[in-house]
Amino acid sequence: MSQDENWEFIRNNAKSEDFFDRLAALARSVLFFELALIAIGSPHRKREGIARIFNKSDFKKTLDIESINNILDIIELRNKAVHEGKVPSPKNCFKAVEKLFLIFTRMKSQFVTRKTAAELSMKILCADTFHKAFLFGSLTTDKEDPGDIDILLFDNGKLSSISSGYGDYRNYICRRIFETAKIDEDRYLAALDLDWIDVVVVDHEYFVNDSEYIRNIASHQNPNFLLNISSEIMELDKKTGQWFTSRRLPFKKWGGIREKLVKEGLIFE
Repeated sequence: MSQDENWEFIRNNAKSEDFFDRLAALARSVLFFELALIAIGSPHRKREGIARIFNKSDFKKTLDIESINNILDIIELRNKAVHEGKVPSPKNCFKAVEKLFLIFTRMKSQFVTRKTAAELSMKILCADTFHKAFLFGSLTTDKEDPGDIDILLFDNGKLSSISSGYGDYRNYICRRIFETAKIDEDRYLAALDLDWIDVVVVDHEYFVNDSEYIRNIASHQNPNFLLNISSEIMELDKKTGQWFTSRRLPFKKWGGIREKLVKEGLIFE
């Protein structure tokens, strides 16, 4: 379930007349808030309460008094629902999760950046398994609210051989990539749980040289995957840690496909 689907599920449950649906909505929304706090680098200890994590976070310093009080009230609302069985009415439950969603979206914008993508990719490329990293998707455009960090990796076949496609076993493949690159920072693991990171890994040699391999990749991908990487994609400079647009990319020659499909009204920008 994607983050959008998760929040839609939470909203629907929050409005439900069912006690347990509203309890689940509150608990899940606060859990996502806690994971987001960790993902943006808030100091925390194992089993530390979420209110304490929030109160000592740098993120709290960016909020006004009303927002701070709203967050603390919602955490307390969740605590009473879970521990005392005092679940708010559908109206109040929905208002609470909507407020937390707005805060959550603001936190996501702090993590889902080109800078974070470059820092993560540099760590991944420390492993010999991976040769190149590319950034594609909403972060390569001027979109105000990018959905997640989309990274394309070239490897030597070790992991790409067990990756069946974009979105398939996404979390599992990302965790294998992290293990291979010895990445165990809580902020990245939390971001994985939130679906803020998506990585596609393909065999370098086959992807560049074998059209049959590309066709097989395409058959297992999100339908727009090849269009996305042929339209807006950036390569990571391993020396500087900066993204740059390279005209040498082998899939740039597919770029005209998107323009033709947009012109025909078959896909939308």
